[in-house]
Amino acid sequence: MHRYELLARELRRQIESGRYAPGERLPGTRSLARIHRLSINTVLRAQQILESAGLIEAHPRSGFYVRTPTRPGSSTSPPRAQLPVQPTLVAKQRLVMELIQATRKPGMLPLGATLPASSFLPREEIRQTISRCARRDPELSVNYSFPPGNQVLRKSLAYYMNALDCRVGADDIIVTSGCHEALQLALKALTKPNDIVLIESPSFYGLLQAVEALQLKALEIPCDAREGIDIGAIDQACTRWDVKTCILVSNFSNPLGHCLSDDKKSQLLKVLARHRVPLIEDDVYGDIHFGLERPHPCKSFDEVGEVLYCSSFSKTLAPGMRIGWISPGRYYEQVSFLKFTQSLGAASLEQAALAQFLEQGRYHRHIRRLRLRCAEQVEKTRALLLSLLPENCVISGPGGGFVLWVELAPTFDCDLLYRRALAENISIAPGSVFSTGEAYRHCFRLNCALPWTAQYERALRRLAQLIEDQSQNQNSN
Repeated sequence: MHRYELLARELRRQIESGRYAPGERLPGTRSLARIHRLSINTVLRAQQILESAGLIEAHPRSGFYVRTPTRPGSSTSPPRAQLPVQPTLVAKQRLVMELIQATRKPGMLPLGATLPASSFLPREEIRQTISRCARRDPELSVNYSFPPGNQVLRKSLAYYMNALDCRVGADDIIVTSGCHEALQLALKALTKPNDIVLIESPSFYGLLQAVEALQLKALEIPCDAREGIDIGAIDQACTRWDVKTCILVSNFSNPLGHCLSDDKKSQLLKVLARHRVPLIEDDVYGDIHFGLERPHPCKSFDEVGEVLYCSSFSKTLAPGMRIGWISPGRYYEQVSFLKFTQSLGAASLEQAALAQFLEQGRYHRHIRRLRLRCAEQVEKTRALLLSLLPENCVISGPGGGFVLWVELAPTFDCDLLYRRALAENISIAPGSVFSTGEAYRHCFRLNCALPWTAQYERALRRLAQLIEDQSQNQNSN
């Protein structure tokens, strides 16, 4: 067991035994490091585990406090939200494309992207693996790999999924060009134009793009940064409308970072089954967990093949390889046909290299390092922002992934902040691109999977100054 895990376990024991009472401040990070003879980063990692478990919470400019338990009979779930009068067609293409292009501009610090910096990834190991595969079989460099994809890779993926309690075999998996294609294939298999799909709110803008491209109507279901999607609202929506599918990121959603509990995952599938609505599950962030155990996918609770599981290695290993997969349950034939007609095949060399990387156990060694590094970056970034931003701001405390969701005063305009930051070579993702409407215009998302450099810290401080200046200008008017 890692030292940060041992510290988290000890602090949990002290909290549960009453050593630290609800509402009481824990010793500071430096004090804990000195007492336990640990590094600051190790203590930060332990604090992140406890915060993700709901045992402690950060107070701006003050430190960590033991959370006060919920009163008996009260609920920590998000309140039942008013559903829209009707589902909505998506129309965010222009702003999203502008955002994506901005992250590629030379000199731009891509805080608005959702990709880890290349230094977070095993670049040299990947290069060597690809080179060995090409030397061993030169035909891989020039031939297609037809659907469903490389057999060895699919066996490795099936082994990986079975370790997560998902009962699938190699013949239940189709290799795709990233998770985005997997999601598109699932949507095409289940819907036609003008059909209604349930999505999280806020929801990843890439998914909104896919919904828009297929001319579907999105019905946004409210989410809470700690509890996740509102199951009651899903039940209400499926009762009221002819819903064709529900799409969600089950573990460490983008942008809120919430992770559904096993109970809520099971409950979700029961509600959807009652309405005969299949689930499209995006689990692309599941491996980047900050806790002791990787959370289960919804697919692990699926007994009838109604979960179309989608994932990829674009966030964890090599975005440029563009390798993802889908395990579509009882919709396998439809998805397989669509994959063949949509893109015919995929690159053989990259699939063979990834299969070898997985077989040799290199992925699991790498992901342990990546999880630790992302946890440290998320916590350091969050701590600095809490010390710089107004006290009324709310910053998510995700238990995995590498993004933060920042909520400012309700009247704050983050579209304007986005453009002012762009002018100084800092990209952020404004909250308006995460919804069909304007509900999150006062929010923005940050990518933390970047090295902690002087440039990175300066950018965060400058962003905070831009927020302060804009707030003062708004108040003076």
